[in-house]
Amino acid sequence: MSLPGGAELARRLADESSFPSRDKRDRSDLIKVASFYQWAGDRDRLLHQLHEVFVQEPPWGKIHDFLAAFPQDLFIVTTNYDDLVERAFQAHQKPFHLVVHCTEPSHRNSVQWWEPHAEQPRYCTPSELPLRPGKDGTIIYKMHGTVSRVRPEFDSFVITEDDYIDFLARMIAGSGVPARFGVHFRHARFLYLGYGLADWNLRVMIRNLKPEARAALAARVSRGHAADGMHALREVGIGPDADAAAELSDESPHKSWAIQSRPSELESSLWEARHVKIFPMTVNEFVDGLTRELAEQAKKNRGPER
Repeated sequence: MSLPGGAELARRLADESSFPSRDKRDRSDLIKVASFYQWAGDRDRLLHQLHEVFVQEPPWGKIHDFLAAFPQDLFIVTTNYDDLVERAFQAHQKPFHLVVHCTEPSHRNSVQWWEPHAEQPRYCTPSELPLRPGKDGTIIYKMHGTVSRVRPEFDSFVITEDDYIDFLARMIAGSGVPARFGVHFRHARFLYLGYGLADWNLRVMIRNLKPEARAALAARVSRGHAADGMHALREVGIGPDADAAAELSDESPHKSWAIQSRPSELESSLWEARHVKIFPMTVNEFVDGLTRELAEQAKKNRGPER
């Protein structure tokens, strides 16, 4: 059992809503199909269908275990709706704060804040949220909402055209991203995992989060998640690229990194324009390589065995 990707979910919703276009590209466009689904039916029906899809419990992947076992606190940002990373952290008994962008009409200008082990969320405006990345423990920030296993009314999904317009308008107005997170974004170095810059909404989101040339955003892992704070990356090479270690140095023009399998020439150019060094490999290959490198570093630090 696995969760559907965006194109697969779009095709499912297209079949259920009698989507009028036969064009494969249209039927694989999740924003377009979800917008039609909501227009043809109603918002509650769309939310119910999304809840049924994402409330499933497929096993999480290597990257989720890697993040949950990481010894330092992390600031993890994802635009996915599933809870794979949260479930991995719970399985490892690692506490975390969960912050969720709200699309509920009664809390449209707020974020949900789930403190560690909380049974109910608190609602804060983005300017009021007191959490500080790097200082208040691990934070998981779900920019486009989430499925909730506690109660469906806590679900939140940025998925239709109207949702994205509202989300981007709030970002531009400074009321979308929590203020302390925004300050962190302006100075942090990030690792993108599994994202493709072919998605226009990602490019717009990055530009509005951090207008300067070296903008970057922690990202999802294929259908999963990502993280900031892996300072060990600055000391180790990644994958087969012989220049990896040099690219991670402070003198390098590349101040962020992206892991993406088979990027197109356009995507590679878009990453490069944002001063992001791209490594063409799968996320699992990245985790395996980084795990080996960290083990080697630990062995060297221990010194020769007697």
